[in-house]
Amino acid sequence: MMVPWLHTPYLDIRHVSKILYGSSSRLYVYRLRQKMNGIIPFESWELDQLETIKVELLQHIHEGSPSSVI
Repeated sequence: MMVPWLHTPYLDIRHVSKILYGSSSRLYVYRLRQKMNGIIPFESWELDQLETIKVELLQHIHEGSPSSVI
């Protein structure tokens, strides 16, 4: 399964790996990249956690945007 928002160029994959797996080691970053490219399928708990990460990132972006002041 593809997770399109993970392919955003400004997203730090190491940070996502740290939140998802608890480590940003090369092994976990490599595993996440393999799953992003469809080589290894995501597990259901990973998809649930990625959805939570996405919501938190969007909330963080919304809080920091200048249009939210208006």
